[in-house]
Amino acid sequence: MNLFNLTDQELQLLQMLEEGQDTSDTLEAVQELSTDKLEGYAKVIKTLEGNIAVIQLETKRLQALQTTQQNGVNRMKETIFNHMQDTGKRKVDGQLFKFSIAKNPSSLEILDEQSIPKDYYVTPQPVLDKAAIKEELKLGHEVPGVQLKQGESLRIK
Repeated sequence: MNLFNLTDQELQLLQMLEEGQDTSDTLEAVQELSTDKLEGYAKVIKTLEGNIAVIQLETKRLQALQTTQQNGVNRMKETIFNHMQDTGKRKVDGQLFKFSIAKNPSSLEILDEQSIPKDYYVTPQPVLDKAAIKEELKLGHEVPGVQLKQGESLRIK
């Protein structure tokens, strides 16, 4: 029996009560089952939340491991690059791998930002200050085009 079915049964029993039928024993039993089912859901939720915390920690550990491995790769590539530059070799053909030093695409280096003409600057789009609008609405002022909304959420303690 799932939570939906129990809720449907409770509604049917409440309707029977409204019609004057005596179903107090049955209603209490179903309500108890419903509470047990809710607590069962809460246990599963807590277990899953615990799993999520463990996964987050493992993700951080694996990200640190990835960073360490990537740093090792970068150091080894830099060592090969420096060796080839120092020896004047632009191309080396091995049995399994081929190494070459190639030119990267050109990149822009800013030497003096103050001397760059303003035509090359991009003006950012205006950004709404949502916190200021919310504060105005809370103070009772009207701001066209917006409204405060209040949602609800389930809390399990």
